[in-house]
Amino acid sequence: MDFRGLVGKEFHAPDNLRNFLKLGPMNMKFFIERLSIKLMMKSQILQVLFQVRLRLLFRLNGILIVCHLAGYGVVGPVRAAVDLSLLGSARSYPQGGFFEANLGLHQIVWGRDSEIFKSHARVQVHGGSIGTFHTAGALVEYFPVSFLGARAGYEANQSQSEYKDLPCDGRTCKGRWDRRYLDTYLGLAWRNFWSVTKLGWQHYLTAESLPLIEPTWGVALSHDFERAFLWRQNLGFSLNANWSVAISHQRAGFKLSAQQSQSSYLLGVLALQGWKIGLAGGRFESSQAGVGPSFFGFVEWSPWPAPARF
Repeated sequence: MDFRGLVGKEFHAPDNLRNFLKLGPMNMKFFIERLSIKLMMKSQILQVLFQVRLRLLFRLNGILIVCHLAGYGVVGPVRAAVDLSLLGSARSYPQGGFFEANLGLHQIVWGRDSEIFKSHARVQVHGGSIGTFHTAGALVEYFPVSFLGARAGYEANQSQSEYKDLPCDGRTCKGRWDRRYLDTYLGLAWRNFWSVTKLGWQHYLTAESLPLIEPTWGVALSHDFERAFLWRQNLGFSLNANWSVAISHQRAGFKLSAQQSQSSYLLGVLALQGWKIGLAGGRFESSQAGVGPSFFGFVEWSPWPAPARF
């Protein structure tokens, strides 16, 4: 990403950050008098310079005490890099499809020249739609090494129609729900064989008076809020640098509604010059969708790829 238009400019915090907070019985007041950030870049290395000045007021035994605090520092060097991917997917049962864009900013923390022992931090915003279903969210992830890491995020979802393979009687298919999640990842490999394990904890919030249908898992979320635990296991084999096949199994349990969802697929993926194309067939089962054969496919284009994981 080209930061040259921003280099040397100073950015100040907006005025509403100068408001004070009242903390504790001493009527303490905390003012942000100045907060500024300046970008500096030499070659392709970005540095962030920040300056902060604070004023602290509080009363002690009837005496007003005023403290002024100031500080500055440098964050960097930051090898700022933007990543972008566009994804389209479709599933036969429960029937659905989706288009999504993911925009991220990442930095290699250490191990830049290593394929395996490489650490990165990344933030991402994403949004997607298929006309009657919309989603938007943000996440942050950190991988201390390329095969072990975690991500946490927030996502808002809005559905405006009913679903073909999921019942809406006595439930609602139209509505909004928010999802907060924490996912962990572990990748292992031996020769051409590899394994990726994902464990996830999810918290759903809804404003609906009836159980709300969640189409990805094919379950009815408990109204107000819901908690779920997710496990996904992929076992694969790389045929060559471009082709790989895998067996994928995932299971999700929803605590408050006592709903379950699981699926198993045989998956083939072709990766070629920024593109990934995948086709899979298997079995889908959930508390609301029942059991049935399921097929899905996806196409992903990454003109600016994110750091390699696993």
